[in-house]
Amino acid sequence: MNTPSPAAANDYNEAALTELIETYGEEGADELIDAFKLDLQEIMRAVPNSLASGDAVSLRRQAHTIKGICLMLKATHLAADCEALEQHAVQQPVDSLAAAATRMLERYSRLLDALAQHRVSSGGGADSR
Repeated sequence: MNTPSPAAANDYNEAALTELIETYGEEGADELIDAFKLDLQEIMRAVPNSLASGDAVSLRRQAHTIKGICLMLKATHLAADCEALEQHAVQQPVDSLAAAATRMLERYSRLLDALAQHRVSSGGGADSR
């Protein structure tokens, strides 16, 4: 599979957080971020299971879920990498995608951590109550 996109080191987009807050209010944005983090826990279990069992359908579903959230958060480089993983899951043996899937999970986790950290540092969010 291709190497990660050049902007992989920084998928966080502050403008996306601002837009979430403007659209849903601080409490609504916090609830969305919390929901994303909850989904991450399930995805972190599902992806390794998909890799271990060779389940391309499940791997594609998890990559698709992350891609959708990343598009909402304007993490377009990570979304593109998720799209590539979705496509490769159809074309290649699932076990050959382990490194790419692991990178996707790590980057997605860092993105959500950055969002949560920004909430704390800006005085908003459930984490700072």
